[in-house]
Amino acid sequence: METSLDNCIPHLAEYSQREKYILRECILDSGHRENTVSMSLQSAYTARETVESMLSVVAVELVCATRALDFAQDCSPGRVLQAAYRTIREQVLCLDEDRPVYDDVTIVTEQVSPDVLLDTAETVIDTIRRTQMCYATFKSD
Repeated sequence: METSLDNCIPHLAEYSQREKYILRECILDSGHRENTVSMSLQSAYTARETVESMLSVVAVELVCATRALDFAQDCSPGRVLQAAYRTIREQVLCLDEDRPVYDDVTIVTEQVSPDVLLDTAETVIDTIRRTQMCYATFKSD
């Protein structure tokens, strides 16, 4: 069974190779002397491409996971997963018929990038912590 990490590794390897090339890049000037040029802009661009690619991989995994939850009728996911599922389903319709999922992946990528899903998960986790603290306080009294 493939995991998100299995999907990310080829992308990371590709960007790693590109980054090694960028770091070794030198420009020959007059007299065939090497003049090492700062490639920090290109490195930053490559890093940005890598992050965007990984966000797309995560989005694909989330779209697949929400579809899997659609099929798992007897499954009872945790509260954080339920909140993430609801957040995704607010924007992405269930895949009931054959259609391209590119738009779904784009929408989920936009939810992952600005931390919409992370904020949703943190809100649920904070609620769980407050409930546990209240219960612990009530139980100790």
